[in-house]
Order: sequence, then structure tokens, then C-alpha cells
Amino acid sequence: MVFFATTVEKYCMIKYKLISNGIKVKTKIIRHNGRKSGHEHYEIYIESKEIEKANEIIHNVGC
Repeated sequence: MVFFATTVEKYCMIKYKLISNGIKVKTKIIRHNGRKSGHEHYEIYIESKEIEKANEIIHNVGC
């Protein structure tokens, strides 16, 4: 399962909440056009067995 975040603040908030609730995550930062001009998005990968728990945590945070 993949969750997307468009700002670093949202990415950090989601990742922190998941990790603090015991969910292991992997992340990937995608830069468009190879520039560091703010055209980035963040992908948070979660194991399929933890999807329901992660969904509940993220939606309770208000992300």
C-alpha cells in the first residue's frame, strides 16, 4: 500500500504517527525533472498486513 504526501510537513506527520504506532514504513522521495525546486512528492510504503491499521491511524490524524 502506498500513501502520498505533497509537502514535507504532511509526510513527516504521517510517517511519525505510523512509526509511533509500531508500523514499519519505507519511503521514497520523487523529484520531478531532477530539480530541487520544490517539485517533489513523498511516497510512504506500508506492508499489506498493516493496511487497515495504517488507514485508521492516518484518518484519525486528519491527514
